[in-house]
Amino acid sequence: CPKARASLYVGNLAYEVTWKELKDHFRVCGDVERADVQYLNDEPTKSKGWGTVKMARARDAQNAIERLNGSMLMERAIQVRVDNKPNNGGY
Repeated sequence: CPKARASLYVGNLAYEVTWKELKDHFRVCGDVERADVQYLNDEPTKSKGWGTVKMARARDAQNAIERLNGSMLMERAIQVRVDNKPNNGGY
């Protein structure tokens, strides 16, 4: 399914990163449909340190993996890979 391949897991996020900052970071690789940062259930302002990004096209997602895996976002080297569980966003 092409849509599933357009979903990315992003790890090693700084706890302060917001969905908007995550989305802005990925825009250099193509159209971003959605960006989410996962938060602790009991502390909705504290990030779990990971998130998901859904790119509009699978080729944009592949471009993001190649260009942004290991890139710096808020002084942390982020991990970018295909999201193996594209419906894990909790929405």
